Amino acid sequence: RASLSSLCRIAGSARKIAFLGEMRELGRDSAAMHFSVGEFAAGMGIDMIFTFGTLGEEIANGAQHAGLARENIIRLPDPQDTQTAVEKLKLALKEGDVILFKASRALKLERISREI
Repeated sequence: RASLSSLCRIAGSARKIAFLGEMRELGRDSAAMHFSVGEFAAGMGIDMIFTFGTLGEEIANGAQHAGLARENIIRLPDPQDTQTAVEKLKLALKEGDVILFKASRALKLERISREI
């Protein structure tokens, strides 16, 4: 939540994109916590969300539940498929966009961020 708030503050009026991967080791409330992050992101005015990993689906569900349009939520359930993630992100990006990459370290999001 702090990272999403920082994204909004830093980006100002620029388009805000959150690339959010699953958060591991949260225990039995993990699905609900992922869902609430999606709701929070949508409520903060994030323009587009990419979800990465199986629990990312709950982030996507929360964002959609909170009103983010389905076409602004890109679901990438396979954390090994970095090629598809890079391709979809490159297609979505516009000059001036500000992107946040955030996930558990185990997802190694640098594999995607360094390709952008």
